[in-house]
Amino acid sequence: DQIATEYKFIVQMATALEDYFKTTFENRLMVKMPEQEADHLTPATRLLEKKREMAEVEQALAAQKEEFQMKMETLQQRRDELQRKEQKLKESLLKFDKFLKVKTSAYTL
Repeated sequence: DQIATEYKFIVQMATALEDYFKTTFENRLMVKMPEQEADHLTPATRLLEKKREMAEVEQALAAQKEEFQMKMETLQQRRDELQRKEQKLKESLLKFDKFLKVKTSAYTL
């Protein structure tokens, strides 16, 4: 039993030492990346970032242009419909005016 107890103790110590060294070396070997600041960026990286921003702006502009075009088409359709309705109203008014003239002339005779 004493041998088994000593063996368990040695295994526990070995495990504890392994964990200690593993943690210590991981902490020492970790490379900390610098913060992404404009001062640390290379000109090529800045150029790529600006190109990406420009592409995003161009996409947003294209979406706005498409939305504007759709609104203009809808507005034109509404104008055309309004013009048709206005024309029908004028024709109806002319028919009614003609009807009134006929009726008025019938009563005056």
